[in-house]
Order: sequence, then structure tokens, then C-alpha cells
Amino acid sequence: MQPFNERDYAGLMWGEMSWVEVGRAAKEGRIVVLPLGSTEQHGPMMPVGCDHFLAHSWALEGARRARDTHHVPVVVLPTLPYGRATQHMDFPGTVSLSLDTYLRLLEDIARNAIRAGCRFLGQSAIPIMLAEARRRGHTPCSTCNLPQYGIR
Repeated sequence: MQPFNERDYAGLMWGEMSWVEVGRAAKEGRIVVLPLGSTEQHGPMMPVGCDHFLAHSWALEGARRARDTHHVPVVVLPTLPYGRATQHMDFPGTVSLSLDTYLRLLEDIARNAIRAGCRFLGQSAIPIMLAEARRRGHTPCSTCNLPQYGIR
């Protein structure tokens, strides 16, 4: 992957758009990508944020490639840096959400994207949790799974 160049990702980041630009992106039918990471230990040599750092990078690079190579309209939500990390709770620095909190958070994020006019939500991980949220009838949008590890 090439060094980060801010110009390469212009127009892809939801958090850097005005409300007018978000509305326009929704009308264009852009796929909304929600990068999911966690804050958990990965050994004494790695930062606890590496999962969400990678999710953010992969989502932006994937969105850039989708736009530039395949002409697929995409917008990337700000990365969610917390998830389910109960297996890491014995290590300082881990932040884990309860399953109910996590599902409600994902539902609320999807609901707000839908309210903005978006209809397609792509997510970078945890398809079972989003499927459960959809089973509950709280996310009336299409979802798709993106590769969790790396971009080919």
C-alpha cells in the first residue's frame, strides 16, 4: 500500500462531509461502510488500538479502490473503536461492550444512516451481530460483508 495521501480519500469520509454532502451521497446510492474494530490487547509489543487502526485503513483503501477502479460509490463512516472483547478483559487497556450495548449501538448507527437516506450498509466484521440486529427488525437496510483481513 502506498503512503497515506489525504487527496486520495477526498469525498469518501462521512465524518469530513457537511450534512449537505452526506445527503447528496445518500441520493447517489453510495454504499455506507462501517469499519468495526476493538480496543484490546495484542501482546506487550502492540498498541491496544491496532484493530480499529487497521479497520479504518482497510475501509478507506477499500473505498478508494471501489471508487477509482470499479466505479462503486462508497462513503466510510467513522470507525467504531469498541466491540466485544470479553476474552481480553484480564489485560489492562481492553474496552469491551456488552452484547446488548453493541447490538444497540450498531442498530442506532444503521438507523441514523437510513434516516440520512442511505439504503446499503457494508460492514467490515461481525456479520453474526448485524444479522441478529436485522433479525430483530431494527435495521431495514441491505448489508454486505467485506473481507476482514487485508485488501487484495
